[in-house]
Amino acid sequence: MKYAHFIFILFIFCCISCVKDKPNPDVKYLPSVSSRGVVILNEGSFGNNNAEISYLDLSENKLSNLIYRNANDKSLGDVAQHVQFYENHFFILLNNSNKLVVLDALTWKLKVTVSGIVSPRYMVFADSKIFISSLSQNVIYVVDANSFQLIDQVLIDDKGAENMMLVGNEIWITHWNIQRKQVFILNTQTRKMEDKIELPYYASHAIVQDRNDMVWILAGNKYQNRRSALMQIHPTTHQIIQQFEFPEEAEPIRLQMNATKDTLYFIQVNYDGGANHNGLYRMSIDDVDLPNQAFIAAMQNSYFWAYGIDSVSKHIFISDPKGFTQQSSIYEYSNQAKLLYEYRAGIGANQFLFTR
Repeated sequence: MKYAHFIFILFIFCCISCVKDKPNPDVKYLPSVSSRGVVILNEGSFGNNNAEISYLDLSENKLSNLIYRNANDKSLGDVAQHVQFYENHFFILLNNSNKLVVLDALTWKLKVTVSGIVSPRYMVFADSKIFISSLSQNVIYVVDANSFQLIDQVLIDDKGAENMMLVGNEIWITHWNIQRKQVFILNTQTRKMEDKIELPYYASHAIVQDRNDMVWILAGNKYQNRRSALMQIHPTTHQIIQQFEFPEEAEPIRLQMNATKDTLYFIQVNYDGGANHNGLYRMSIDDVDLPNQAFIAAMQNSYFWAYGIDSVSKHIFISDPKGFTQQSSIYEYSNQAKLLYEYRAGIGANQFLFTR
C-alpha cells in the first residue's frame, strides 16, 4: 500500500510539473489610455533599433511593456527621442531613424510615418503645425498636424537646435551647439526667424517659463568644456535678469517646471555613479542660489536619466537607465521624496507623458 501511495503522489507531481513547464501563450496586452496613466518613452540603445513604449496605469499601479510591438508586430525604430499627445494621437520622434511616427491613441496602432526629418530632437505644436528641431541640420522642420505632411523647412544659423517652447506666437529655440551662445526666435505665423537672444553661456539646451512669465534657460556641456549655467530672461525685453553658474564638474540636464510654475527641477548626472552632483534637484523661482544637495539622490553606482511630475498627485517618476543595456528602473516618489513604488520599463526610459 505504501508503494501504491508513493506511485500516486509521483503521478500527481509529474502532472503538476508538466503543466508548469508548458510554455505560456504569447499574450499581447494593450492597455487602455482612458484611465489616468503615464506613457513612458524608451529610447533604446543607439543603433539597436529597440526603442519602445511602456504604459503605467496609475489606478492599478500596473506597468505594461512592448506596447508598440504588441500593437504593430514590428519595431518602433532607433532612439525614440520625444513624444507628445495631440488630437487623439501620439506623435513620436525617432532620432536615429530620421522620422516622425504617429499612433492612434486608442489602439496604439501606427497611423502614419513622416520620413525625411533628419536627426529630430524635440517638437512644439502651434497653429495646427508641428515645429521639429534637428541635431544635425540647420533647419526647423514643419509638419501639418492634421494632414501629417512635411510642409516646410525653416533655416536657422547653424545645426544643433534642441528644446523649444511656445511663447505667444513665437517659438524660442535653444541651440545645443558649443560654438553658439544664442537662443533663436521663430514667428509661428510667418514661419520665419525673427530674432535671436545673445546669452552669456554656450550650448543652451532646455527652456521653461514660470508663473511670472519669466523664461528660464539651461546651458552648457561639461564634456565639451562648456560651463553650465541657469539663466532667467525677460520674455519681452530679452534681458538677462539673473544667472546661476554651476561648478565645473556639474552636468545639469532636463530642466522642468512644476504644475504651479513656482519650482524648477533638473537632473545632475554623474556617469561614474558617484555621490557628487548626482540626482534630482529643485529650487524655487525666488531662490538666490542653486541647491547644494539633491532633493532625491541617485542610488550608489547609478544615475538618473529622466523624470516626470504628476500634476494631480504631485508624485515624481524617475528613470535609472541601467547603462542602456537592460530594462530601466522606474522609481515613483512622493513630493516629500519618499520612495513609493519601483517598476521596470524598457531600455533607456527618457520621457514621462501623463494621460488623464
